[in-house]
Amino acid sequence: MVALSEIFLICLLLIFILMHIAIILKWIPYTFVWGGRLTSDKDMYRFEIPSTIVLIFFLWVAFDRVLNTPHFLTEQTSNILFWLMAILFSLSAIGNILSNHKFEKLVFAPLAFLLAVCCFIVVI
Repeated sequence: MVALSEIFLICLLLIFILMHIAIILKWIPYTFVWGGRLTSDKDMYRFEIPSTIVLIFFLWVAFDRVLNTPHFLTEQTSNILFWLMAILFSLSAIGNILSNHKFEKLVFAPLAFLLAVCCFIVVI
């Protein structure tokens, strides 16, 4: 049975992936992310493309955990990855809180914190 935290985790990951894609496509200004420190399209691509790839990988890990199909990851590997995700999203929340941009503080910090909490719940 899929837990509510797992569904919420997948939904939040999808939202973040879509947001990063919207930034890459320039539908959302890149000044809203990375503390407003990005100064060029080149900087934006250098940060946003790897971030999007990592989030897609995390989504795959989450789907591997919750789907009732043969798993590609062992339970131990999955747990390690969820701990790493929880730590990464916790650090992201802290970074967003310390951001110079109010939008990151008010929107992205709580969302990153929720992602971290969901990862902690899933791994426990």
